[in-house]
Amino acid sequence: MVDAERAVLAGLEGGCQMPVGVWAHIKDREIVIEACVLAADGSESLRVRRAGSPRASEELGAAVALALRHGGAERLLRGAGQNLEKK
Repeated sequence: MVDAERAVLAGLEGGCQMPVGVWAHIKDREIVIEACVLAADGSESLRVRRAGSPRASEELGAAVALALRHGGAERLLRGAGQNLEKK
């Protein structure tokens, strides 16, 4: 599950200094990844939840990161002093 969480952070090119939360857990034999990106002032948030095979946890984490990016994570993180380059 840690690999899934790390894949989300890697897909956002971030770490502990970013306003990002990621939680991966097993439910009904699937891995569930819940992630959010927050505006620095807390005024906005973007949340994504995906579930899939535990065997594909890293790929699922990458898909969550991509969904966050497509949903506007770059704009929120830029406001927090972060900068994601377009991929």
